[in-house]
Amino acid sequence: MSWALLNYPVMKTLWDNGFDDGTYSHAYLIPAIILYLIYTAAEQEKLIFRAKINYGWLAAGIIVGVLFWISVWSQISLLYWSLSLSLLILLSLQVFRLSWSLIFPLSYLIFIYPFWGAFAGFFQELSVFMVTFIMSFTDIPVFVENEYVTIPAGVFEIARGCSGLRYIIVSLAISSLYVFLYLRTFKSAFIFIVFAIAGALVTNWLRIVFLILIGDYTNMESSLMTDHNNFGWYIYVPVALIQFYLGGKLEQADERKRLSNPTTKAAAGNFPVKITGAIAIIMTLCFSSYAAQTSIHNTIVLPENCESNSEKLHDINLAVENYSFVCSDSSVGNNEQSRVFYFNGEELDNKATFYLNTVIPTDHTSLSKEVSDRTIQVVSRDKLGGYWLIKYTYEIEGQQFSSVRSFKLARIKSALNGVNAHRLAVTITKCSGDCSLLSSISALSSTSALSSSYAGS
Repeated sequence: MSWALLNYPVMKTLWDNGFDDGTYSHAYLIPAIILYLIYTAAEQEKLIFRAKINYGWLAAGIIVGVLFWISVWSQISLLYWSLSLSLLILLSLQVFRLSWSLIFPLSYLIFIYPFWGAFAGFFQELSVFMVTFIMSFTDIPVFVENEYVTIPAGVFEIARGCSGLRYIIVSLAISSLYVFLYLRTFKSAFIFIVFAIAGALVTNWLRIVFLILIGDYTNMESSLMTDHNNFGWYIYVPVALIQFYLGGKLEQADERKRLSNPTTKAAAGNFPVKITGAIAIIMTLCFSSYAAQTSIHNTIVLPENCESNSEKLHDINLAVENYSFVCSDSSVGNNEQSRVFYFNGEELDNKATFYLNTVIPTDHTSLSKEVSDRTIQVVSRDKLGGYWLIKYTYEIEGQQFSSVRSFKLARIKSALNGVNAHRLAVTITKCSGDCSLLSSISALSSTSALSSSYAGS
């Protein structure tokens, strides 16, 4: 509990991006399961206190702790999520001896961390491929383009939310827990987990195919066309029953092997040592995300021509969130606006690369995208048929980036210098035509002039 409180900045990102997401609806059960596993392990005397300091685990904890601080300073989500979990395990190893009864419950937190979304794209493409393959055995004419499946009755989008990721995460959580509690051999564990993953994938593919078939049969009139969040779980139930039946057979086989090869019980006399507990407490205090975040301070100096309250800001609503300040330069012309969003790292999600910061307004359709060395240029169309040219770049310490990956690497380097404040500079132009001529001219112009009026902050 103290670890969670001292790492409130990271815990807040888990709550905002995990618990509040339908893909991670199982997250509320994970803490209770972990507490039960640790309590059971303690009751069975499987958690053995260290009799002396282990300098190897101590060194590993210090190294990971330093890296964790850097990841918090640079606000790299995948890094501070993975390093926070690693640091928790290493802190526990300062007090307890290494054992599977300790490592598994703590590692089970991985099913709360929202970095599973990185696999959504892969499983989305796999779902499109398999659904196309399965539909080829039906009499329904199907046309597939990217993630869109078109049939005579209508169009279905196999979006990232339809990748089946939620079924895969739940299957892995259930199967890994079953393996830990009941299975004893690597072969049995491997068979059980592979079956669980395969069952989750097949469940999602069948869910999509059934929805397409129902849509064709009802001419898209079924209520499932608009609300099918729970539909897949009805398909998953029989798959789970078969999975547990397989698990029972594997458990019986492992039990026969266990009886033929009895194991010895751990020796008694399990008492904590004050020095190891003190080391764990000190490391928890020093390497917490709260300590890391409060140790770095940024001062944002706004330019004199900053018009933060300008009505121009409301002419077009850019998809940018979690910024600290925004400035608008209305002097560039009636058909052109220039805005700079400032991020001072006051929260871990206070960053230009926040996953919802797509820049392009949600009511716009993106038509084309060009990426140069320092600028991203997008042509979009609004609901009224108007065309817009939107250019944007990421900036930190006077450097401009169009690549998110390069920008994140630059944030890590800047974090080592005690700087994590950065900006997102955007120029929006209302085109008189389809923006083709203006887009060509902009591509030839220097991208360094995009936010020159905001230099020196």
